[in-house]
Amino acid sequence: MNPTNFGEQLKIHRQALGLTQSDVAEKMHVSRQTISSWETGRNTPDIITLKQLALLYGVSTDNLLQVLGAKKLSPLPKSRQNSAIFLFWLTLGILIAGRLLVITTFEALHWMTSLIFIMIGIHLLLRLKPSKWKKPTLVSTHIILGVLSFMSAILKLWDMSFGVQTVCVMAGVILVVQGILYLRNDFSR
Repeated sequence: MNPTNFGEQLKIHRQALGLTQSDVAEKMHVSRQTISSWETGRNTPDIITLKQLALLYGVSTDNLLQVLGAKKLSPLPKSRQNSAIFLFWLTLGILIAGRLLVITTFEALHWMTSLIFIMIGIHLLLRLKPSKWKKPTLVSTHIILGVLSFMSAILKLWDMSFGVQTVCVMAGVILVVQGILYLRNDFSR
């Protein structure tokens, strides 16, 4: 018999060990009716009791909660992929707008242009040649570029005007946040 709900899963594990509802109730310090209500699906045990049941049955809580037909969660929801793409284009848009609209020194414009091309280059390279290094490369690239962008603005490198500093700080913060999000959630495709 394949379990189709949590109660059946509990019953299968209990019977596999040759225990009666009364035996389990005694070991769990609950009534036999409580065990029956869990197995019939009228009630469910709390999380602490669930852990104790898993220990008693010699299985993991994940195994105990597994039921037939349960959908596997996808490792990366589409909305998270979209938010990663959005953050990339937002950062790139800020850098390009800052590069085109803010008049400043030649060196600062070169710096912003370099950030733009490095970002585009890394993303194109990773899309064209996926590898096991994709996620670590994305994380480190975003964090390094973000910190460099942020620090260049804070240190006023290349005699940056306030507008260029603002653009670099915004891009830096978004790049670091995106790097952290890549680290916490696998945004790779």
